[in-house]
Amino acid sequence: KESAKSILSQNSFTQSDNDDDWLGRGVYFYTNIDNAILYNIRQFINDYKLYPNYKELSKERKILLAQIECDSEDIFDLNDIENMGKFLGLWKIFYERVKENPKYKNVKYKDGYMINWLFDNTDYFDGCKVILNIFMLDLKFHRKINEIFNNKTRIGYMLQQEFICVVDNNCIRSVEIYNKNYQNEYNIIKDLTNNILMVGDKDEN
Repeated sequence: KESAKSILSQNSFTQSDNDDDWLGRGVYFYTNIDNAILYNIRQFINDYKLYPNYKELSKERKILLAQIECDSEDIFDLNDIENMGKFLGLWKIFYERVKENPKYKNVKYKDGYMINWLFDNTDYFDGCKVILNIFMLDLKFHRKINEIFNNKTRIGYMLQQEFICVVDNNCIRSVEIYNKNYQNEYNIIKDLTNNILMVGDKDEN
C-alpha cells in the first residue's frame, strides 16, 4: 500500500536488481490481473501467516496498472523458441567467463544473472527495452489438491503467469491504482488456492 503511494507520488519505479531476479534487473509486471491478486494473497500469507479475506486483502495491498509502450523490435520475447535458443546459445558461449564468478556460483537459478551479464558485457541486447516470458507457478506445494485430481492432472497443478520485465523505465507511460472491485476474481482464486498456499510459502520466480 505504501509502496503504491510512493510510486504514484513520485511517478517512478525503482528497478528490482536482485541476483535471483529471473528475467534480470528491471520493473516487473503481470499481464493478467488474476496473477497480481494471487501474488498479493501469497505476500499477505507470508506477512501474517493466514489467508486474507477480500476486505483485508484489498485494504492491505494495492494493485497498480501501468501502460507500457515500445516498438515490437525492442521486445525480447523468451516465449519465442528462436529467442530462447539465442539466449541459451549466448550463455554457452560465455560460460567460461562467468562460471567462477561468486555470484554466478551462489545463485540457484542463473537466468537473471546471465541476462544482466549479457546486458552489461556484450552488445547483443542493445536496444532491448522489455523482456517477456511465462513462469510456471507450481500450485501443488507438497499437498493433495483433491482425491479426484491428485496425481491425475498436470493442468490443476501448474499456473502459467506471463511476466513483463521493463528494462527501460521510459516505456512506462502511465500508472494508476486498480480501483475496480475484484471480489469475484478473489473468490475464484480462493476456491482454487485456500488449501494450497502454505504458511511461509515463498515466490519461486
